Amino acid sequence: SNLQYITSADFGGSVTTNVSEQWQGTSLSGPCGGTLTGYHYLNVVVPASPTGGYDQVGVTITNSAGMTSNSYWSYTFANVPQITSISPSGGPVGGGNTVTIYGKYLNGVSTVNFGCATGSNISVNSAGTSLTVIVPPASYLAVGICTSFDDGPEQVQVTVTNPAGTSLNS
Repeated sequence: SNLQYITSADFGGSVTTNVSEQWQGTSLSGPCGGTLTGYHYLNVVVPASPTGGYDQVGVTITNSAGMTSNSYWSYTFANVPQITSISPSGGPVGGGNTVTIYGKYLNGVSTVNFGCATGSNISVNSAGTSLTVIVPPASYLAVGICTSFDDGPEQVQVTVTNPAGTSLNS
């Protein structure tokens, strides 16, 4: 089998040697002699994400002779994003200012909400530890309805969302 003697699996740069092979099969006798049928599979303990966040990576396997497979498979690492701080922590009621959000697992963030208003022009650093976003005009959530207002400062909850989920409120 092509899966024999596998010694490691590489998930986009995170390598594990915690690999074991299994065979499920039955020896059958036929008119032309014995035949072995079944399937061979690997049990692999997946290592940590190369960036710690949301990533889709290619998977390659290596055998004891050093031969490496092509990356036929992909694997998606997905962690819910976490916010650790926001700078600056305030701005004009009319929005339009840029803030930096620091945290973990920010790769793949597609939505940043300030209360119930959505920020724009999201840019995440390659390490997935910070992002910049343009703040929308202030709004608040009242009885499930998002309403704009201009009567003064408001503190809002900030959340970020990637394909794995939405952060807890900041």
